[in-house]
Amino acid sequence: MKKLFLFLSVAVLTFSLNSCSSDDSSGGGEKITFKINGTSKTFTNIDVYEANGEKYITGYIGSANDPSEVIFIEADANNTGSAIISVEYYDNGDDYDGGLNANITVNTDTKFKATFSGTMIAFNGGSEVPLTNGSIDVSFILE
Repeated sequence: MKKLFLFLSVAVLTFSLNSCSSDDSSGGGEKITFKINGTSKTFTNIDVYEANGEKYITGYIGSANDPSEVIFIEADANNTGSAIISVEYYDNGDDYDGGLNANITVNTDTKFKATFSGTMIAFNGGSEVPLTNGSIDVSFILE
């Protein structure tokens, strides 16, 4: 659990210091949505960061410094298709990761759009929960 807390703390700090916010001038439609274990989730606070040929997309509920829920998505920087590498989801102490089926339709320096679904596995106990109806639609400016 200490390792997970350390990872989450470092990730939030890294993304808040090095990320680019979604572009507010595009109409405010940017979001990450999905259902986990039947519960709908919508993230509209989104940061995008690119390094070493990979794109990191973080959605959070609450503030970036004190989020109650966070989703981390790692994808190949400019590939489309099934180029999502990993997804991790944190919800007030419940932590999940998993292999997802993904379809990235837009992946540029200013826009990322994809759908995803699959099974997430809880870190604490290994129970599996379905993740369905996942979609990402975000515009951003990389600095």
